[in-house]
Amino acid sequence: MAGRYDEAMRSALQEGTAALASGDVPIGAVVLDSSGAVIGRGHNVREADGDPTGHAEVMAVRDAARHVGSGGCRAAPSW
Repeated sequence: MAGRYDEAMRSALQEGTAALASGDVPIGAVVLDSSGAVIGRGHNVREADGDPTGHAEVMAVRDAARHVGSGGCRAAPSW
């Protein structure tokens, strides 16, 4: 039986693969809305962008904020 967050976890793993492909540590993250839909995605870009704040979680929250507006990510879970 598939779990509620299986698709979100697969998306986070895919993001991690993208980080590895660009020479970064293979970590990915996603942010979900209240229904469990992915609204933000990100992966490490610290090495690729030369940005010490380029962590997967930060990138996913930034993506979610673009998706819903800057104030709309207050209680969104992330993986």
